[in-house]
Amino acid sequence: MMISKIQQVFLFSRTFHFLPIEFRSLVTFFHSRSPAFSRFVCLFQINVFVTTFSQLSIWRKIQLLFV
Repeated sequence: MMISKIQQVFLFSRTFHFLPIEFRSLVTFFHSRSPAFSRFVCLFQINVFVTTFSQLSIWRKIQLLFV
């Protein structure tokens, strides 16, 4: 499934606050060292989120989108 750069940024900004604080600080740390690595981690996280999100019920999706 191909998603555009804008969708990636939107999804990541939406999912970043769902991540555990340890993961957030890890991504921030690696981003300061190597932006390419953190982009890989973010895209992996987005793919996991998209897969999980697509399996949720429609009602749960609506709840998550309006958090």
